Amino acid sequence: GANKEVGLNHESGYLNKILNQITDSQSRLEKEINDINAKIENIVRASERKSLAREATAERLQEIEASIRQQDINSEKLEEMKKRIEVEFKSAESELNLCESRFSSLKALTENFEGYKIGVRTIMKANDLVPRQEGHIIGLVADIIQVDSRYEQAVEAVLADRLQYIIVESQEDGKQAVKYLKDKARGRGSFVPMNDLNTNGGNKKKHPQFPPLLDFVSMSERYKPLINTLLENTVVVKDLETALEAWRENKTGLCFVTIDGDIVDPRGVVSGGKLAKSSLGLLTRKREMAVLKEKSALYLKKTDDLKLKLEDINVEIQEKKESHETLIEDRWSCQEEINEFDKMLFRLGQELDQLEKLSQRISSDLDRKRIEQSNHKKELSRVEAALNQRKMKRQEEEEYFQKKEVELKESQEEFDQFRDELAKIKADYRISKEEQRSLTREMEMKADYADDSLKRLRKIEEDISMGHRRRDECQERREMLNGELGELYEKLKQAEDALTRADHEREVFHDGIKEEESKAEQLRGEMEALKDGINRSKMEHSEIRFKMNNLEEMAKEKFNLNLPNVCEQYMDKDFSATEVEERLESQKQLRQRLGEVNLTAIKEHEALKERYDFIRNQREDLINSIESLRIAIKKINRTSLEKFLKAFQDVDKKLKKIFPILFNGGTANLRLTDETRPLESGVLVEVQPPGKRLSHMGLLSGGEKALVGMAFIFAIYMIKPSPFCLLDEVDAPLDEANIDRFNRLLEEIKKASQIIMVTHSRRTMEIVDRLYGITMENAGISKTVSVDIHDIKRQATESPPNHHIIGH
Repeated sequence: GANKEVGLNHESGYLNKILNQITDSQSRLEKEINDINAKIENIVRASERKSLAREATAERLQEIEASIRQQDINSEKLEEMKKRIEVEFKSAESELNLCESRFSSLKALTENFEGYKIGVRTIMKANDLVPRQEGHIIGLVADIIQVDSRYEQAVEAVLADRLQYIIVESQEDGKQAVKYLKDKARGRGSFVPMNDLNTNGGNKKKHPQFPPLLDFVSMSERYKPLINTLLENTVVVKDLETALEAWRENKTGLCFVTIDGDIVDPRGVVSGGKLAKSSLGLLTRKREMAVLKEKSALYLKKTDDLKLKLEDINVEIQEKKESHETLIEDRWSCQEEINEFDKMLFRLGQELDQLEKLSQRISSDLDRKRIEQSNHKKELSRVEAALNQRKMKRQEEEEYFQKKEVELKESQEEFDQFRDELAKIKADYRISKEEQRSLTREMEMKADYADDSLKRLRKIEEDISMGHRRRDECQERREMLNGELGELYEKLKQAEDALTRADHEREVFHDGIKEEESKAEQLRGEMEALKDGINRSKMEHSEIRFKMNNLEEMAKEKFNLNLPNVCEQYMDKDFSATEVEERLESQKQLRQRLGEVNLTAIKEHEALKERYDFIRNQREDLINSIESLRIAIKKINRTSLEKFLKAFQDVDKKLKKIFPILFNGGTANLRLTDETRPLESGVLVEVQPPGKRLSHMGLLSGGEKALVGMAFIFAIYMIKPSPFCLLDEVDAPLDEANIDRFNRLLEEIKKASQIIMVTHSRRTMEIVDRLYGITMENAGISKTVSVDIHDIKRQATESPPNHHIIGH
């Protein structure tokens, strides 16, 4: 009856709750319909706005695409212009390189005096020749003349070897040069003395029809007498035939030369021919160097101008590219905006359809809720009538239950009293067992301590006997040392007496030395005074001599004059100190207009040098640090490789031992994916369960993967096992067969470590030595229960079987 009344109460409450929920649902659904209608209006307006914005974005996209096409056309024009200028620049640069290469070759030939006789090269390069050191070697004939290019061959043919004449100051200089060539055995040479040159030896002759060759040669005024002497009585004719006819008609001692270099000399000897194209005359080489220098300057200017143009075009192209990229980004952004608008419009359309469907569904739900509400109201009135009948019957039943509750409480109190007594007895038993185990451990410890004490006592006795022997040896050594010490004391006393006598003699000798030192000090003072006078005289003489040498060197460097030889010529008898002071003052003013000297340049140089040294030291430190890091990295890699390979081999051995235990057979091993680089390689676990082919771990089933993973983990652990091994429900995913294999593995691990394991498996509990359980007899109070499996087994074997059954 009570259950039926409770059911009716529950049904009544449930129906009231359902009616309240239906009322709330109706109000909520009506509110949702109103919200949905408002959302539909908002979506329609938003859709119209997005459509207008999409049209504006599409128009802007068309404008951007037109700008991109126009920029593409402009960029193509700039690229064509850039290619044309690059071609011109490469051509000009190639021509410049050719000119500079040719000029460098000719310059090297000129500086090395290639094409000259060995004697000429020797003299022009002889830095140890006295006339050259004094600046009396002026140069070569080929270097002092300038010839019209059309008449170069004619001049070279007439002068021939005379172009290689070396111009010197005097015949004495030429004499020294000839002697130098003889001593060195380095060929021959001809030397023209400018101061001793005889230019009055011949008669100058002219031809009425042909111009003299001198008209096409130019030189400085100083060398005109020399060139006139070399080229006088030489005229230029059209060709060799004309030269021969002119010589036959007028045998007056003239030399006829053609533009091509054919010659008819005054004696009628005809010389001519043609050199190879690759051979250049001295004058031609000199002219070509000047032309190449001018061309190089022009090509250099042209390349610089083209380079500037090319840079300007590159800048403009870069700007166009940046602008083009900006337009591309704008186009993509516009396209993305249009896509976003389309997505938004599509989402709005979908959302509008969903809202309309939702509105229809909510309307149907409202109608259904009204029907359910009326049905539930009828059911509620029926349940309330039945509930009133059950309440009257329940009051009668409650009086009967109150009597029975009093009897139940008395029985419960008696049961609690018996249970407390039982718990107290169990606790006393466990305490006594623990005390027994602690006494056993204490006795074992005391026995071990007694053994250690006996060992230490024997050791101490051995040390004492050794100490006695050592003491006896030391006493004998001390007696022997006392005897030696007495002899040493006697010798020390004799040495002290001798030392006293030597000190007295030293004092007497020291007094004599002091007297001699005072006399020597007086002599040294006089000698120092004389030395100071001599040094001052030497310094004055050296200063005068230094100034004279400076004047001689300055005169020689600036004016190429030997001052001792020409000083009398330049002595000014009408010397005026006033004029010299005025000139000196004007020079000082000129120097002042040049500006002040940068006095801080040395300090700036020192600061920059100091910073350079600091940066260089830092760079060296960095280089040394990098090298030391490389050495350390190599050492670490070597050590890591050794330890990794050792650990790899140990794990492989343990895995081969543990895998058959878990799989009841089979094999497993580890393999490197790249054996050439172990530290960068991966590790592949290859397994072959019983009855299956060899494969790697990834091809196994889920349970097999778990067992292989467990075997691998315990293989790593067994390399260096710890004193304790804590396992938390490791056997949870294993079935009964695999749990038995896992238990055999635990037996192996037990030999090296003490295992503490959390488990719910009965098979695992059967192999343990001691169980600890956590139970909750009363609500909210946990209690620990421990069971020693070995004790229980021993008691079971010792105690007789008990067939009584106790029930509660």
